[in-house]
Amino acid sequence: MIIKPHWMTKLKRLIVIAITASLTACAADPQGHPTREEIRNGVKVIHNLKIPAGKAFKDLALREDLVIGGETAAEDYILVRPTDIAADAAGNIYVLDYRDCTVKKYGAGGVFLARIGRKGQGPGEFEMPLGMCLDEAGYLYVGDVNAAKIEIFDEQGVSRKSLRGIFWTEFASVPGGKFVFEYSETIGEGSAAKRILRVAAGDPDKARVVLYSRDQLPFRAVQNKDFRLEIPLYVRWDIAPDGRIYIGTANRYEIQAMTLDGRVLFAFTKDSDPIPIPPDIRSAALKQLAGSKLPMMPVDARDFEEHLKYYPVFKSITADEKGRIWVELFRPESADHPTTFALFDVFSPAGVLLFSTRIEGDFTARPIFKNGNLYALRRDANGYVQAIRYRLPRGL
Repeated sequence: MIIKPHWMTKLKRLIVIAITASLTACAADPQGHPTREEIRNGVKVIHNLKIPAGKAFKDLALREDLVIGGETAAEDYILVRPTDIAADAAGNIYVLDYRDCTVKKYGAGGVFLARIGRKGQGPGEFEMPLGMCLDEAGYLYVGDVNAAKIEIFDEQGVSRKSLRGIFWTEFASVPGGKFVFEYSETIGEGSAAKRILRVAAGDPDKARVVLYSRDQLPFRAVQNKDFRLEIPLYVRWDIAPDGRIYIGTANRYEIQAMTLDGRVLFAFTKDSDPIPIPPDIRSAALKQLAGSKLPMMPVDARDFEEHLKYYPVFKSITADEKGRIWVELFRPESADHPTTFALFDVFSPAGVLLFSTRIEGDFTARPIFKNGNLYALRRDANGYVQAIRYRLPRGL
């Protein structure tokens, strides 16, 4: 009989505990994508670790089953400058056309049904419509940034109400007649002035809960005939079917999952290599900024230097009908090298990478998922933007 010293038994127990903790902190999902977890400021953070290129790739072979618009389209099917797309439970498609100052509605088969709203300053009219959403009752909300209002239409496209004094740049409805919305504020005056972007939840006429705040620079983008540079401080977000809000700023690959009352559930990240902005483009952008002026806020090109070293990490965040999070990666483009496809990382509702995929085409707005389909605004080879419906593979 061998008697083990007490200290040896205790040491063995500590080793087992350490190994168990290590396995808990660094694990892999069933598909083999490694993750590491940590607690940061009381919040669980899931780190999706780097894996060899192509290992997580999945070819979805999406079937394009409806196209609206294009160079040869008839008058009611021409999309002049569409900025947003939506779909209802019946499969009807809504395209907000900024240049035409109207929402064009099409049936599930692609047949033109109606124009909702028109250019003007009265009820049911727009000056600069940029965003829209549908609520659970089928009512359509259209945001007019220039007129600082939201126009509300019923299921038949009849104007019902105007909410004035609202400067929402992006918004979405949630059950109970509430909204999640994005807006900007300028704090301070003169050289001390700064712009803050906030995402909040609540009722337009009542109290709101600020979910996310981020200091912004005076310009969101710098562009000329040769390039367009997005300042990577813009915020992207979407609401999952279970009511969670996924939100992040594009200067880093980190996304938070939150509740409507502002509680952070967890965050997730993905290891990625930043794409440096070429020196000649960076120099041209900073030179252009140095000559810029704004009436209410000073512009100092030096404020942009730190944020123009790398391109943004992602372009959009979208939740699908199963609660998975599709992150569209940012891809640099120029007049000589236009974007011809979109890359997505797709995460589980818990923030673990499931797969990466590629969809052909240049998406000009955040895609949406509805009725087992993916809807998107896509620029074709001739520069015309079309509304596209892709049928998702069975079982995806």
